[in-house]
Amino acid sequence: MRHEARFALLIAAGVLVIGLIASVTLARHVSHSVELVSAAARAVEEGSYRPGSLGGVGQLNGEVGRLARVFEGMARQVVAREQRLKSLLVENRIVIDEAEAAREAATITSTDHFRRLRAEADRLRQRMRERQS
Repeated sequence: MRHEARFALLIAAGVLVIGLIASVTLARHVSHSVELVSAAARAVEEGSYRPGSLGGVGQLNGEVGRLARVFEGMARQVVAREQRLKSLLVENRIVIDEAEAAREAATITSTDHFRRLRAEADRLRQRMRERQS
């Protein structure tokens, strides 16, 4: 009986060691995958994210793979939205600059000094035409 008890104890210890090794390996794999997603999140935050940078994590089955796929989709949307906003910002700056230039021109052209200069320029042009004829 003692021999059977030792054998059962050895088998139990072997199963325990195999289970422990499998658990550590799985934990490292999951931890590494989560760290990649976390690094991608930091890259999005910093504005340096490159779509597709999660690589094989998104191809994993299970929750971590699903998380990576969902994150990748959201990150692509964020990058696209930022690009659209930057484009709109540039367009708005142009519109604002044009409006500001028009206001400044209106301010300048509405002064008495400008009107006198314009009248003088018109008189000089008229003289030039008269001399050429």
